[in-house]
Amino acid sequence: MQIFTNSSSRFIVSHFVGVENSKLKFAVPFFTAHKQLLEMLENGCQIKLIVRLGYPTSPQSLAALFNKKYQHLIQIRFFTSHHFHSKLYLFDEDKALVGSANLTDSALFSNQEIIIELDQNNAAEIFELSELFNAYWEQAAPLDERQLSIYEKIYYALPALEMSKDVESIEKALGKVEFNNIKRDEIKRDKKQKLNEEFAKKYQLTVGVFNQMLNLYTSSYKPLYLDKLPSRLEFDEFFHFVRSHYATGDSWKHRNQNQAFYEPELKMILDEWRQNVVQTENAHGEHLYLRAHEVYPKFQAFLGSPDIIQATEIKQLLQFLVLGVNSMGARIRYYKNVESFVAKLLIDNDEEHIKSGLIYLLYGQDEVKYRMVELIEGNCRIIGFGRSAITEILGWLNQDELPIINEKITKVMSYFGYDVEQYAE
Repeated sequence: MQIFTNSSSRFIVSHFVGVENSKLKFAVPFFTAHKQLLEMLENGCQIKLIVRLGYPTSPQSLAALFNKKYQHLIQIRFFTSHHFHSKLYLFDEDKALVGSANLTDSALFSNQEIIIELDQNNAAEIFELSELFNAYWEQAAPLDERQLSIYEKIYYALPALEMSKDVESIEKALGKVEFNNIKRDEIKRDKKQKLNEEFAKKYQLTVGVFNQMLNLYTSSYKPLYLDKLPSRLEFDEFFHFVRSHYATGDSWKHRNQNQAFYEPELKMILDEWRQNVVQTENAHGEHLYLRAHEVYPKFQAFLGSPDIIQATEIKQLLQFLVLGVNSMGARIRYYKNVESFVAKLLIDNDEEHIKSGLIYLLYGQDEVKYRMVELIEGNCRIIGFGRSAITEILGWLNQDELPIINEKITKVMSYFGYDVEQYAE
């Protein structure tokens, strides 16, 4: 155990310099030191960051982390309650810092702060702190660009002194997000807000894992059909391969949650899949070739713009979705045939409601998570389109490089030791 105070050459910032390829978990009320985090991201670190939205947490510093270059490496969540005041830093689960220092430039460089460093000799204490962080993480709300924009407007609308006291405006705009062991009052949220937060947490984690695995692929191989197919959709075929040949049945349930342990196996299977798909005469190679040259163009032909969706005959549109979206195709067995499934969808939903819902999902201006929740549980809900169908349709066509997320994807992730929740209809 060591003590750091920004004096006698024991500067707190020393812990944030030269950190490479580490898993970092930081929970602080105040955040302005984005430069240190950007350096860590450049060095291959994976970061989970919890902040409190309130002065002096800088919206500009948070915005610097919303760079697509780092989207697979960083996740950010927030509290709004001024009762969140912890300062906790975890490095690879074998080093922890606790004390008075926020993740601000002044705290790292100049303030008189006290930080205690715990190392491997304090394994029990580090484990307890890690469990505490995980509890914070479960209850904090995921931060997206829409919420950040709202916070930024509130932040710059008031002088610093007033902003430091204006918790009410932030909680009114973004909801009261507070760690629930603080029983000062009963926290009530409507169903949609709870669903937004729960879905966003689950979706954010799964997309982060997908991008981490995709990065492993693209750092070793050049995608085969980059001019015709987004790399995320090419890599999606890898999950089909693994589910068919390795993660069969319930085998994924019996794997430990330790992705580092399974990484050599992941790389080996990735090499095997790549060798298969470069040969178009091979079944897997042919499947990927057809995805690039026929399947993806069909999604563009049926869903490529709001005008296309509106102009397409509704039965043709639904037949395409039932046959083209895996999670919908899997439900044909509950009906006599495709036509019966389509007929049921048209009994349960008005044609204009279906088309306007799809247009909103794919081309709406709201943040992605809000659009998905509206289709799953809100006013835009299309009866017969389950959660996996919504995330799968969005994965085929979007401007944010979001992957297809469905039951197959999460089972393969679990097979390789990733701790993700399972998707199901």
